[in-house]
Amino acid sequence: MQHATLEQLVAAQRAGAVVFDLRPALQPPFGGAAPLSLEAVQTGTLPELPLDTPVYLVCARGQVSELAGLYLEAAGFTAVYHLAGGLRAWPLEAEQTEAKSTETKLTETKPTEAEESA
Repeated sequence: MQHATLEQLVAAQRAGAVVFDLRPALQPPFGGAAPLSLEAVQTGTLPELPLDTPVYLVCARGQVSELAGLYLEAAGFTAVYHLAGGLRAWPLEAEQTEAKSTETKLTETKPTEAEESA
């Protein structure tokens, strides 16, 4: 398993990598990541993905994602990454990433000047 920075995780997600958020379901998933519980991974309820799919794992402090990554590797996944230190290690960057994501969505749906004047 490899450690990833927040920047690497976001770039990989934009390129099509799968990202799982292992934090409790009470918190909204980070950046559109799919929820996944450590308990599910421990009991063998694994994501239905090809084993060579790059999988990035996120949690609050990095410990749960690292443990889940070890289980995924033991199950045969070959490209497993986890956010080093978890989201708490990257608070400012995480907020900026979320803001950029929201800003991009808003500008993508905003009408152009030509559309507004028509």
